[in-house]
Amino acid sequence: MVNPTIQRRRLGLALKRAREGAGKTQDEAAAVIDAAASKISRVELGQSGIKLTDLNLLLDLYGVRDDDAEPLRDLARAGRQRGRWSTYRNAVPDWFRQYLDLEGDASEIRWYQPEVIPGVLQVEPYIRAMNAIAHPRPPTDEVDRQVAVRLERQSILRQDNGPDLSFILSESALRRSIGDATTMRDQLLHLAEVSEQPNVTLQVFPFNAQTYETASFSFIILLFPS
Repeated sequence: MVNPTIQRRRLGLALKRAREGAGKTQDEAAAVIDAAASKISRVELGQSGIKLTDLNLLLDLYGVRDDDAEPLRDLARAGRQRGRWSTYRNAVPDWFRQYLDLEGDASEIRWYQPEVIPGVLQVEPYIRAMNAIAHPRPPTDEVDRQVAVRLERQSILRQDNGPDLSFILSESALRRSIGDATTMRDQLLHLAEVSEQPNVTLQVFPFNAQTYETASFSFIILLFPS
């Protein structure tokens, strides 16, 4: 795993375990690096990075030995790098770029989508039709950037040793017309083609099946080796 979002989360979890193992509070840790306790909280949640000087002070406080400390320093260095999606700052918000980093490093993705085709399964005409519905008159270059993001995101479908992908689509996602008839034909043919890949499972939740309270809400579950 190389993206900074994952590295910060791994470092944060390791520091939290070390702090709790040493019997220290977040306030005590914050005092050592002359910061607020909220800083320690953000680091442990993987929401921000940490300078090596501050990390070394915390490792000394927690009694982490050199053999165990160096991998944590490596995580801190990697956590300060720019993520893969940083070049799309003008196309997608920061929170979604962080999600894309996580999605790219997942070992398994489970996706339930009731109303429209999931983004990673959309063909380009479908993507453009969806954009036209959400934003009737956006600048052409903005639409092109949105399309580029979604198409690049689909690389997880073709990666060697990529994630196992499980999709459950409501029948309404297949029947709801997005764009013209040609767009829908191409989209359904693409779904049929993708479903033949060994790492992809695609199921359809039919109209006549027993429904549930949460059946109208989409969700995604990401699983990671660590």
